[in-house]
Parts: sequence; C-alpha cells; structure tokens
Amino acid sequence: MAESGVSDLRKILELAQMRAGDSVAVEHQAGSITYSELVSDSSAIALGFLENGLKSGDRVLLLLGNTLEHVLLTGALAWGGFVSVPLNVRASQNDIAHVISDAKISVLIFDDPVFPVELQAAGVDTSSLLLINAGS
Repeated sequence: MAESGVSDLRKILELAQMRAGDSVAVEHQAGSITYSELVSDSSAIALGFLENGLKSGDRVLLLLGNTLEHVLLTGALAWGGFVSVPLNVRASQNDIAHVISDAKISVLIFDDPVFPVELQAAGVDTSSLLLINAGS
C-alpha cells in the first residue's frame, strides 16, 4: 500500500474493508473470513484487551504458529495501539527470555499449552506477565 502513503496496519485494514469488505481476506483450514469480518473480529479483540486492563502502548509478545488467531491478534494489537512483538515459535528459551526482558513485554500470547511450563522450567520469571493461550 505504499502508493497510498498508508503505513499503519489499522488504517490499511480500514481501507481494505471499505474497498473490498466482502472479499476474502484470509483463507484457513475451517474456511475463510472477509475483510469486514477481519476488522470486526480484530476490533472486538482489541476492545476486550482494553476492557481487561491492557493499555495502548503495552508490548505484547506473540509466539504463535501460522494460524487464523495469529492474523486476528496481529490486527487486534494494531487496532488497540499495542506494540506487537512477534517471535518465531522455534526461538530458544534463552532468546524468548531475552526478548521478554529487553522489550519490556507485559503480555505473552502463545498457542502451545505447555509453553508457560517450559518457560518456568527454564528459569524464566513469568510472574509479571499476563499469559494468554490462543490455541484452539
């Protein structure tokens, strides 16, 4: 979208919704969602985060596979003004610990239910983090 001068993901999603709201935005295993659904779901998730105490500017570490939830959460973080810190799910425990500390992460969203236990077993202090399991 460089030709439009738009660099904010929220604005990009709004433009896509206005221009092609009923067009498929994402295809996934269970079907597909439109740009309108993507915007609606992302904004609802962002509102839920804000209503539950997250603040615009909070740093959120995403440790998610290639899933619809990853797309929706990326949209939600942009929508709510949060700072998205995506990290490859294959990152080492040491790398994850470093990112949590260095980026001053306050929320960790993951899709592997064993992940928090593995972090704690590796000596990573997660007591100050909001942990959200986005796995299905």
